[in-house]
Amino acid sequence: MSGPRWGIIQDQIDEVGTWVCDRTGTLWYDGRGTAVGFTFDGRLVGGCTYEQFNGANVYLRFALTDARFINRATAWATFSYPFDQLGCKRVTALVDSDNLRSLAFVKRLGFAYEATLQDAAPNGDQIVFRMLKSECRWIRNQRFQPRRLAA
Repeated sequence: MSGPRWGIIQDQIDEVGTWVCDRTGTLWYDGRGTAVGFTFDGRLVGGCTYEQFNGANVYLRFALTDARFINRATAWATFSYPFDQLGCKRVTALVDSDNLRSLAFVKRLGFAYEATLQDAAPNGDQIVFRMLKSECRWIRNQRFQPRRLAA
């Protein structure tokens, strides 16, 4: 008997984008950006959106219902897209100051505090975090890349 099956969804941008935005209190609309989803046993348990790419930076938004989806391979997939495919110099994440779990999560991923936007969130401040390409351990370390299955 095999264990649980993890998967990545890259071809359902609007469905994943809507799922992430529903859980983060924002709205997704066609053309807003792109999104990647993570599945566990066939159900969507996490995802991220990439928005407002300007050639150097992209805004990243996370949502998850199962923290087990964050592992080396999914973290590599999350950061490989903006840094390797888009060629970003940095990724920016905005987190509401009252969302303690998300604050801990972005710090654990390696984001660095950059600024506080006073009264920018419904319940207080919004915190700006950034990750520079040179600081991203997930793409620097090749062993984090997903293993390919033998043909």
